[in-house]
Amino acid sequence: MKTKARDRELIDAMRRYFVAKAELSALRAALEQARRATDEDIGRFYDPRTNVAHADQIRRSHALNAEMRLLMDRAAAWGRLEVAELEKGHAPEEPETALPPTGDPAGSSNA
Repeated sequence: MKTKARDRELIDAMRRYFVAKAELSALRAALEQARRATDEDIGRFYDPRTNVAHADQIRRSHALNAEMRLLMDRAAAWGRLEVAELEKGHAPEEPETALPPTGDPAGSSNA
């Protein structure tokens, strides 16, 4: 499959988004299980200032949420550019390159 450089950026962003989403889902499940085990108030449990035992996990969940928002903003910007170019009646001229096979983690990062 051939793809443009800008399209590869979108694909990379979406790969990173779904990696972050999976990590966040697992992290939330573990945190919620810990909260239920202690029967602690939601607000107090999820406050890293009052829950020192899980503070790193709580902060990580906030960082993953922020990363996911940033990646979705990038995807939305890509979409807006594509729509604008379609409205102009032409697609941008970019060289096409071969897309790496799906499932190839070499093209994705966890940053």
